[in-house]
Amino acid sequence: MKTVGISDHSHGELKKIAKMHGLSQGEFVEASVQYFKRTGENPGDPRESPKASLEEMNKRLSQVIGFIKAQEQKTLLPLIDNSILINKRVEKLLDDKSLVKINENIKTFAHYLQEEKKEYVSSIGKIQDNLNNNMKVLEGKQDAMFPFFGIMLELMRYQKGLLKDKRKEDELNRRVEKILS
Repeated sequence: MKTVGISDHSHGELKKIAKMHGLSQGEFVEASVQYFKRTGENPGDPRESPKASLEEMNKRLSQVIGFIKAQEQKTLLPLIDNSILINKRVEKLLDDKSLVKINENIKTFAHYLQEEKKEYVSSIGKIQDNLNNNMKVLEGKQDAMFPFFGIMLELMRYQKGLLKDKRKEDELNRRVEKILS
C-alpha cells in the first residue's frame, strides 16, 4: 500500500466524493486513475466541466443534423419526388392501352407510307411512259433533228464570233432558210 501526499482540503473532498459514490478512498483513487487513463483526459487542465463539453458537442451535433435536414428538404426530397413522378410516367407509357395506341399509330403510318409508295411508283410509271413516247416521236424526226442541232451549234459559234468565214456564214443562212420553209 502506498501513501499519497495531498492537502487537508483535498483529503476532505476525497472523503466526500468517495462516500457519495460508495467507494473507499483507495478504491476511488484507483477508479479515478483508470478513468483518466481510459478517457485520456488531463485532470490538471483547467477546463470546463464534462457537462459543458457534452453540451458543446450536443450543440455542434444539432448543427450538423440541421444541415442534413436542410439538405434533405432542398435536394433529396425534390429528387425523390422527381424520381417518383418519372416512375409514374414510365408506368403510364408502358400501360397496355398506351402500347395499343402506339401500335395503332405505327400501323396507320405504315399504311400511309404504302399509299405514298403506290402513288410514287405510279408517277414514275407515267413519267417513263411519257419519255418513251417522246423518244418514239424523236426517233421518227431524227433525220430532221440532227441537221437542226448542227445548224444551232454553228449559229452559237457565229454569235460568239468564232465563225469568221463569209462563205460559211452564207451557207449557214441558206440552211436555216431551208429548215424554216
